[in-house]
Amino acid sequence: MHYILQTLGEKMRKRDQHLKLRGDNYHFVLRVPTDVAPVVGKKLIQESLKTSNLTEARRKRDQLEAHHKARWNIIRDALKTRHMSPELASLAATIRNILADLPDDEATLRITGKIAEQIEDQLTVKAAAEFQGKATGELKSMEDAVTEFLARATLKDSTKRLYRSALNVVCDRFPYISDIDRKTARIFLQAYAETHTPKAIKNLIAAASSLYAFHGFDPSVWKEHKLYPGKENTDRGIWTDGEVHRLIEAARKVDPRMADALTIAAYTGMRRQEIAQFRYDEAKNQIVVEAAFSKTKDSIRRIPCHPEAREAVQRFIRDRLSVHMLSSRLPQVIEAANVEKEIKIDGKPHKRDLHAFRHTFASKLAEAGADEASIARLLGHAPRGVTRMYSNKVDPDSLRPALELLKYPSVSE
Repeated sequence: MHYILQTLGEKMRKRDQHLKLRGDNYHFVLRVPTDVAPVVGKKLIQESLKTSNLTEARRKRDQLEAHHKARWNIIRDALKTRHMSPELASLAATIRNILADLPDDEATLRITGKIAEQIEDQLTVKAAAEFQGKATGELKSMEDAVTEFLARATLKDSTKRLYRSALNVVCDRFPYISDIDRKTARIFLQAYAETHTPKAIKNLIAAASSLYAFHGFDPSVWKEHKLYPGKENTDRGIWTDGEVHRLIEAARKVDPRMADALTIAAYTGMRRQEIAQFRYDEAKNQIVVEAAFSKTKDSIRRIPCHPEAREAVQRFIRDRLSVHMLSSRLPQVIEAANVEKEIKIDGKPHKRDLHAFRHTFASKLAEAGADEASIARLLGHAPRGVTRMYSNKVDPDSLRPALELLKYPSVSE
């Protein structure tokens, strides 16, 4: 009982935190954190809320607390520096704090006066640019730049996910988008290359150069550097007919939905994201992949449904697995099937995962005699040469004969 009363008392105290009743009115009282107090110019904020109503006082208290804490975060951001001394960073933060309460014309005069008085002929070009950006709030953080780029740029969802992952390392290393010149980019990329594959490096350069172009910076600072990757790209292997059979059988024991997913992967060559999101057109017996869930450039991709996969497709769309579940369950299936996750071909390691079914699908079709254009169309790749001009006009059902060349002995037994 004592514990319950103590807990209730603690909750009530927190509910009325930063409120003091003085006379008939409540006052807002908030201690200024030590890291921003020199810029704010005081250690304690005290302000009358001009109300005796506790509910109204709490509402005003919440608004004022949010306002001051947001202001302190702005000051903290301005105090972070790469090119200025701590004293100049403090000055920039002070100006930024003043600007928040002033109209533009007066604010401009105050900034001009402060800069002329305090830092004339004292700063490098980078430090001067940083000071100006900090003081005016126009210095864009790398995280904000990346967030805005991914929100507004015209990119496929799959590309946005790839770029977000690649740009995280840039955000971790550089606080501001203006921090990077060609020399800085080269040093950063060389360090990154030591522990990454050529493909990962290529993705990072594509993401960073697109980010810089979007924000009006020179994208060439990221390009044409001579780099030496520390790792080789991991190629993907393929599954044998017997392994496909064993994987599907093992999946039935782990999760029947996983067995259906692997059957669909084996007979469609779809990517993991596509398997998790496809639609089924029962009237035409076609699998429909929307552009948002695919890498294909077409607005929509239609794959004829293989007879051996039709029942699995119909079951899976009623109770499907998410991308995360597909990824997390596959290692259990591989272990249960007692097959190797990695094989060596000519002494080089080849990874085998869900995407390896896509490679298996394409290899099996090629072995069965399907033409290259049909395989590319089924996979969602853009055919090369003259066939590229006409590939988008092909009736998906015309690909059915090529698809039905695909056989996995014992898979459907």
